[in-house]
Amino acid sequence: MILLTAALYLLAAAIVPWVLWSSVNVLFEYERATLHTFGKYRKTVGPGLRIIVPLVQTLRRADTRITVMKIPPQDLISMDNVSVKVAAIVSYRIKDVKDALLGVSDYSRAIPQEAQAVLRATVGEHPIDDLLSNQDKINEEIQIKLDTHTSEWGIQIDRIEITRVDFSEGMIRAMAQEAEAARSARARKIIASGEREAAKELAQAAELLGQNPAALTLRTLSTMAEIGREHNTMIIVPVDQSHMMGRPASSLIEPVASAVSTAVAKGATRLSMTDAEMEKAEKASISPKKS
Repeated sequence: MILLTAALYLLAAAIVPWVLWSSVNVLFEYERATLHTFGKYRKTVGPGLRIIVPLVQTLRRADTRITVMKIPPQDLISMDNVSVKVAAIVSYRIKDVKDALLGVSDYSRAIPQEAQAVLRATVGEHPIDDLLSNQDKINEEIQIKLDTHTSEWGIQIDRIEITRVDFSEGMIRAMAQEAEAARSARARKIIASGEREAAKELAQAAELLGQNPAALTLRTLSTMAEIGREHNTMIIVPVDQSHMMGRPASSLIEPVASAVSTAVAKGATRLSMTDAEMEKAEKASISPKKS
C-alpha cells in the first residue's frame, strides 16, 4: 500500500508540471492562433496569455509578419522562343489565419510552387524585350495573378520581383551583335544628318559667292596663300578663276610665268606671291604694252 501511494505521488509530480507547461501558452504581438477542441475549430485567438486544456484543446500558431521568400532559378521560354533562366523573390503576409492554416496543408511550401507556375506562364506571354525593359509591368502582372490564387488561402502577396535573368552564351553573343548593329545604324544616321546640314551650308555659301565674283577670287587667293605657307613646291591655279574678275586668262599668265622664272633663277624651293606682288602683276597685265 505504501509503495502504491508513493508511485501515485511520483506520477502526480511528473504529470502536474507537464499539464501546467502544456496548458499555458503565450502569443506574441505578431502571432495569431487557431483554437481546436478535440480537433474541431473553435475560434482564432490573438496575442497574450492563452490557457488551454491539455489533450483536449490545441493551438496552431501563425506568423502574421511579412515574409520574404526566394523563388529558385528556373528555365523558361519567352513568347519569341528565347530560353532564359529567371529567378525572383516574393513577399507575402497572412490576412486570414483560419484560411491559411486550414485552407492549405502548408502555405510556406505552396506559395513558391504557385509563384513558379505563374512566373512561367507570364514570361511565356511576353517577348524577351519586355522581360528586359518592362520588368515593373511584368512584376505587377505576376503579383496580380498570384494574389488571385493565394487569396483563397488567406494570403496576401505584397510584392514579387524578378531578380535575375540569365541567357545562354549563344544568346548573349547574338544580343551583343544586335546592339552593335543598332549603334552603327545610329552613328550612320548622325553622320548623314551632319553631312546634310553641311551640304546646306555649303550650298548657301556657294550661292553668296556666285552673286559676287570678286569675293570668290579673294577666297581663292587666300586659299593659295595658305597652301604656300605649307612649304609646297607647286601651286596649281585654276584657269577659270581668272575670268571671275572680267579679264581673260592670258592677262595673268605672263606675270605669273615671270614670277616663276625669277623664283627658279634664285633657286627658291617655295613659290608664293605677296599681296603687293599680286597687285603689281595685275596692274602690269592691265596696262597696254609699249611698242
